[in-house]
Amino acid sequence: MSQVRSETKFMKRLKDVLKIRRKKNIDYSAKTGTKTPNKKFASFREDTKKNKKLQQEAKDPRQNIRTYDRVTSKNKSKFSDQQKVKSKKTTKKKSGTRTPAGMVRYKGRLVSTRTAQGKAAMNRLKAKKRAQEMAKKRLGK
Repeated sequence: MSQVRSETKFMKRLKDVLKIRRKKNIDYSAKTGTKTPNKKFASFREDTKKNKKLQQEAKDPRQNIRTYDRVTSKNKSKFSDQQKVKSKKTTKKKSGTRTPAGMVRYKGRLVSTRTAQGKAAMNRLKAKKRAQEMAKKRLGK
């Protein structure tokens, strides 16, 4: 039985590839973080010193990393509040859709009041309203 050498060309190449593909352990509790920039969007920092640092990072073609400040519970108030949901004063909405003149709703569709089907639907609607009024009167006593 022959032993397999671990230092063959293939194994060396494989180790090199695996080193490149290995991801770093990211410290999420750190104050700053790094990420690869999206070239489609411009980026800036409101602080002049940090903006200067960002420009220096962008100039270096070998370094494809941008640093940023992580949002924590302590520094959250310093950042913009554009993600926060702001409460708006709600106005009363009109419910449903309006039935056009000369039409009546019957089984979920609009029917003309001139047709026999429309007249029957209109009579049913009137009878329903009369029954509701009578029920209100009975309960109101």
